[in-house]
Amino acid sequence: MKKIVLVFVLFLIFNSCIENKNKEYKQVENRVLKNKINPSVVSKIFDAHGGLTSWHKMKSLSFEIETSSGIERHITDLISRQATVESDVFKLGYDGDGVWLDEKKGSYSGNPKFYYNQMFYFYAMPFIIADDGAFYTERKDTIINRITYGVIHIGFERNIGQSPEDEYIIYYNKETFQMEWLGYTVTFFEGNKNTEWHYIKYASWAKKKDLLLPEKMVWYSTKNNRDFEPFQTVLFFKVEISETELNKSLFQAPEGSIYVE
Repeated sequence: MKKIVLVFVLFLIFNSCIENKNKEYKQVENRVLKNKINPSVVSKIFDAHGGLTSWHKMKSLSFEIETSSGIERHITDLISRQATVESDVFKLGYDGDGVWLDEKKGSYSGNPKFYYNQMFYFYAMPFIIADDGAFYTERKDTIINRITYGVIHIGFERNIGQSPEDEYIIYYNKETFQMEWLGYTVTFFEGNKNTEWHYIKYASWAKKKDLLLPEKMVWYSTKNNRDFEPFQTVLFFKVEISETELNKSLFQAPEGSIYVE
């Protein structure tokens, strides 16, 4: 009798795993039906980094990076996408309604509305392209620094985010399906499509909670999309990703801060 119960329990667990995987693949398939792309390609990219099922279990993400102005700590609620970026001289964030800035006078020279989630987007690749409103197109293989990569082009529907004209290209290893390069355009400041592409090499990865997350990114400049030269490196440390939801007060504007128009 005990053996029968054990077999039945194992059967239920196995079926549950199959069902979760089918839902994950169905989600990708629904997203790419209107595009000429094999859904399994995008699914395999997600799987190579730990899978959407594991990613969607997570509620919060934080990491630190070193910049010219010192150490920055980036914290993001993965469900609401509320976020904060904090250093010794400034703090900024998005509370769900608007972007705020708290700084020592003149200490922050960037654009908070652009920066509060910029590094998060790069860090959360490729999972960020599973967001609603993203669509994919498979392109011809591309050679970067004498290596051939598979290519997925990502765009967004017009009502998504503050910069729906932004575009991304994932260059993936054709054997492992692991993402190795990211190309992207920036339209936040112009408001229109931008033909100037920027490139990031995902130089190393680290496993956190069954997910493969970036450890080192290298920005490259390029001439005619042929000669790629590194010019900036960003290392990620004190990475924490959790299934525990963060307290919403973390993202509220501190007293004395201002909302950015």
